[in-house]
Order: sequence, then structure tokens, then C-alpha cells
Amino acid sequence: MEAQEALNEEALDDGQAAQILANLNGIDVENQAPINPIDDYMRDYMMDKNKPFDDKLLDGSFNSQADVYEMFSLESTKKDKGSVLRQFRGSRSAFKTHVVCVTDKDVGSLADCKCSYSAVIKKKRKKDDNKYYIEEEGRNLKHNENCVRNSANCPGIRTVKSKFMQHVQALHPLSLVTTGKQVAKILAEKEKMIVRSKQAKVVLNKRNGNTKGAYRNSMKAVGYHKNFFNEEGNAKMDVRWRDGAPAHSLPRNGNKYFGGYQICATGIRNFVAAVGIPFFSFDACFSKHLYYKGVYGNFVALVDTKADSLTNVPVALTTDESEQESLYSDLFNVSECNNADSELAKRMKEPVSCVIGDGSMQFLNTARTTLGHQKSIATCSLHVKENARKKCKTGWNENYFWRLQQARSRRERDAAWAAIERTFSPPAVNYLREQLEYDLSNHGRPWTRFAHMQKEICSFSRKGTNNPVEQVHSKQVPERHDEPLTLLRTWVSEKVRDKENVILEAADKLRGKILTPWAGSIFEINQDAMRTCRIGNGNVAPVINPDAAVEVVEPKENGDQRESRHHVNLNARTCTCTNWHFNGVACCHALKVWDVYQSQQNVIPVAELGRRMREWAVNSKPWFLAAKFIEAAEVLKTERIKLTADANIEEDEQLFPPICLARLNRGRNVQEVAAAPRGRRRINRINRVRRCGNCNQPGHTRSKCRFNSVWFDWNDQNDDLFREVYRRSIRRVQ
Repeated sequence: MEAQEALNEEALDDGQAAQILANLNGIDVENQAPINPIDDYMRDYMMDKNKPFDDKLLDGSFNSQADVYEMFSLESTKKDKGSVLRQFRGSRSAFKTHVVCVTDKDVGSLADCKCSYSAVIKKKRKKDDNKYYIEEEGRNLKHNENCVRNSANCPGIRTVKSKFMQHVQALHPLSLVTTGKQVAKILAEKEKMIVRSKQAKVVLNKRNGNTKGAYRNSMKAVGYHKNFFNEEGNAKMDVRWRDGAPAHSLPRNGNKYFGGYQICATGIRNFVAAVGIPFFSFDACFSKHLYYKGVYGNFVALVDTKADSLTNVPVALTTDESEQESLYSDLFNVSECNNADSELAKRMKEPVSCVIGDGSMQFLNTARTTLGHQKSIATCSLHVKENARKKCKTGWNENYFWRLQQARSRRERDAAWAAIERTFSPPAVNYLREQLEYDLSNHGRPWTRFAHMQKEICSFSRKGTNNPVEQVHSKQVPERHDEPLTLLRTWVSEKVRDKENVILEAADKLRGKILTPWAGSIFEINQDAMRTCRIGNGNVAPVINPDAAVEVVEPKENGDQRESRHHVNLNARTCTCTNWHFNGVACCHALKVWDVYQSQQNVIPVAELGRRMREWAVNSKPWFLAAKFIEAAEVLKTERIKLTADANIEEDEQLFPPICLARLNRGRNVQEVAAAPRGRRRINRINRVRRCGNCNQPGHTRSKCRFNSVWFDWNDQNDDLFREVYRRSIRRVQ
């Protein structure tokens, strides 16, 4: 129906007809000259049809090609004429541009043109003259009888609107129905642009599109989401509310003000406790939302679903006002790690498990309180590196730092530290010396590979950095601009559910296999390297004692004549190459000793030897066995997290965002901002003083305000109470 209305001559006035023709020309014709303005089109439509073309215009010079295009476009519709600019292949000069009829807009060469309409635009070759002109030779601005623009081939012209439709068909070889659809589409797109421009004026936060009203109303549904997740959503969620604040003169009248929430996906938590890699990472990142000034905390674990690397799986999410111990306590509590009988807590307390954070004392104290002081809490070596780099004024070399972090023995560690002392500046050396003391202390924070070995912590081929949570934060940067409820929905729908799908797909591919993908790839690499290793002289292997160290010789690759010698103890599950402890999978030297030992014992059948070797290589740990992975995935199918339907959400009118208090923007110099001169008052025509939309003070705008943004409306009488609280807090800050 819209297409038919667009085709109706009476449904379009003259201005709409010209505008639609301009849009069609700009959309459909490639390499065409700029379309005339509406006034030029109307002048062409209304002019005398028999008025001759002014040939003097063709003999003049032009400052640019655009001026030539404009001259041709003025005559594009006169006498049913039209021109298209083309630059054919094989042209000998880059300064030559052909003008042909729209009938020949799709031809491959100039010789294939059907219409005689033709002109050539050239650029003068003089050194100081950049003018353009129209070549006189071969110039023909008349259409022959084969051209669709010829007046003999056009139907009768009675009105401006019917002439408009003829020009549309001539410029675009389409049927009337198709042309009408194009017209309707253009009108619809124009209407959408008008609506978007009106909405853009209302939106205050252009990055995420949140308005004050949308942010305020989002808090009304937090209570419903909590009940849904706890009852039928397969998640555990707690919400903190502030029911009035006498210190800020807020009465206890039943209103509740948002303080934060914490949520844990119970299905993912149970799966990680059963077959997850015991590598648990905690960290927090600050929110960048316009109104919500808080911190988002994440608890991330690892799962073996692919051969190239381990998969990051989000377990819990929390929000808090600042990065204090309460934020990390919420993550531990909502995931039930504070419960001694919890399977996840038992997994964390194992000596081989790695619980790692950013090195802050807030996380360290919380983790020790929850998991016990006997558990060693690792520190992110990437944070140690960045702090050392900032303190190092001269001589920084990142390779020296990683040599120290990756040292496997005292000798390598001392050599790497000697190189750092000779190269780094004193502040960086003093900082690293202090961190090394914490690294090996009984209640310290291990961050080097040597300390991890001393404390029996397995980092699963990572450099000791908390890569899982850091990778999640790097992807969460755009979401940091969302308000807490939007972040909650994104976390459930795009983070947790996507990882659940990845786990279930990996479980289907593991049927019939023994090891999980990453562990299987490490085992195959070590099994191939095992064939080049030897015990003893290579001819006769000594009798192997599983309780004693056995020397294994590994030849070097790439033509190196030197050989490396390592000692393996089967029962202690140790090897001096440290790869066994570093990966959690037996190295090639251990596999060689085990293979020779089993051949000497001759107890395991040959058909079972491959399976038994794989199970022994991972010490029968459930996080590396495919059968355990599939079993846990079947349980996950019944515990997948659910998201509430928008149609069923119930709102509570007594739930509000956090109380607005005057807080200075982070990263700005308070003294400089306070001492900066205020701009003079701007008075408009009705003598009104322009005020800041944030603090309501004159002399500056919201973008230059030194306080954080507020979510209430200064002109709404219902927000008088919030305005008074904010004004009192401004006086305290000042």
C-alpha cells in the first residue's frame, strides 16, 4: 500500500517529487554527477521546454571538476536529457573524464555506447593552471533515436508529477512497482532519521543511551530479578539495600536505596567444582557509567574445552561502591566458598590449586579468612611487572623481568636478579627486592615459577598472571558503561549462557576419548618427544626403582650436540625439567621412565597400555578426564541459568538508585578545579542564569563540572529530598 501511495501522483507535491528523485539518483547511479538542489530541479521542471541550451557555458573554463559536473547537472533533466560521468578503462590520460548518456551507464567501453550524447572533460596541462575545460572535438549533446531519453520515445507530458515519474524511469530502468517500493523505502528511512534525531536530544549518556528516567526505573525491577533467580533461575543472588540514612536526613519511610548485588551461576559453579581446572582468578574493575559510581567484581575459573588453550568461565559477579574487602567477600560468599562443606571450597584448598588475585591486601585478607591461612594465595605477576616498570626510570628491560619470573632453580633466579640489579634504576630494584621477599615467605604472595614449585602450586602453563579475569575485563570495557541491571542481563545472556553452550558442545565431541582437549594435546606432544629420550646408554636400560630418581637423557634439536639430563621420580611425580609441575601433565622424561618401568614389570596388557599411560600422565585428575567431563556436562544441562522475560517483570515503586552524594570526579586535580576561575554568567533573553545540569551551580556546564553526575531531576518536586541531600554533601566536600 505504501508503494502504491508513493506512485500516486496526487500523493506527492512538487518538492517531494524533486527530493525523491534526488535521493534515487544518489543511491542507484554509480559515478554520477552531483544531483541538483531542489530549487534547480523545480526550475528545470517549470521552464520553457523549447528554450535552447547556452553553448557559451561549454567553452568556458572551470576551477574544478565539481563545477563542470554542476553545469551538466543543470541540463540533466531539460528536454528529457540526462548525463552520467564515466572514466572508461584503457584511457591514456588520467586527466580525461567522459560524460555519456544515462542509457549507456552500464556499458564497458566508449565504443559500446548506444546514444550519441558525449563530452570529454580535461585538465589543462599548464604548470600553474589547474583549470578544467570541455573538449570541443567530439562534443555532442544531442540524443539519437536509440536513446530512451529521446522525446520521441517518451510518453506525453502533462504535469510536473507525471514528468517526474518519466524521469525516474528513464534514469533507473525499473518497473513502476519497483520504483514505488524504492520511493516508499526512502520515505521510511527519512522518517526513522527524524525519530532518531529527536531521541538523541533526550539521551544524556550518548555512549550507552541511558537517560535519568531509564536508570531510575531500572532499579524498580531488581527485587523481582532477585526472587526469580533464587527460585527458578538456577542462580543465587543477594541484593543490598539501604533503608534510609539518618546521617543524610533521609527518613525511614519504606524507601530502599540500591547498595549492590552479587550473583553466582549455580550450574557453572557445580561444574567447575567437579571438573574445572583448579585455577581461580579474582579481580575488580571500576564502572564508567554516567550515574552509577561503583566497582564490578568478577570470579573466573578455567575449563578444558579446546586443544589450543583453556577456556575462561565466569562464575560470579558483584557490584560494590569501592574495591574493599566487602567486594571480594561477596564473591566468596555468593559462590559458597565460605562453606567448609562446599565442593568448590574443597577444590580451592587443595595444594595444587591456584587462587590468584591482583596483589591487593583487600583480596589477600579476604582469601585467607575464607580459605584458611595455610593456603598460599598467588599474586598476578603481570601487576608486579607493571608496577616495576612505572618505578623504573631508566634501563627497563621486560625480558629480564620474565627471566626472573620463569626461573626454575636458585641458580637461574640469582643470575636473573643480578642482571636486574645491574640494569634497572634503584626504585624498581628496591620494589622487586621487596616483592621477592614476599614471594618466598611463609605467608607471602608467590608470583614466580620457583615459588609456585616450592609451595606446590600448579599454574597450568600460565606465567602466573591472572589472565582469565583480565581477559574478561578487557572484553567487558564497553559493558562498564551500563547500569547494574543491564550489566546483569548481559552477564547472564552473553557470558554464562554462551559458556554453557561451549561446555555442552565440547562434551559431545569428547565421547569415545580419554583425555580432555588441552590435556590430550600436551600428552601427544610429550609422547612424540618421548621417543627420542633414552635411559642409560640406550642399549640396556637399568632396573627402575619407582621410589628413586632415574636419569633421562634428551638430545637437543636443530643440530645441537649437547644433551640435557633430567631426573625423574615416578612415585613422587617430580622431574627436574619442571614441566610436569608447570603443566599438570607428565613430561616426556616421565613418560619414558614409566614406559620402560611397565615393560620391565609386564603387568598391564598391551591393549590397555595406551589408556593407562594417559590416565597416569594426568594422575587421574577429574578435570583432565573426558568421562568425568561428560558426566558433569549432563548435570549442567538440568542446571542452566535462566533469564527473566520482560513481559513478566514486576516493578517496586519504593526501590531507588544509590543516594546521590557529591563526589569529585576521578583523575582530576581537585585544587586546580577549585581554583579555576568560573565563567561569567550567561544571561539569555529572558534574564535566566544558565546552571550546571549536575550540581545546579552557575558558571559552568555539566561537561566541566568537578562533581559526578546525579540521577535525579533538579526541576522535579518529587526529588526535593534528594536535592537537599546532595546540596549538603557539596558543602562537606568543599
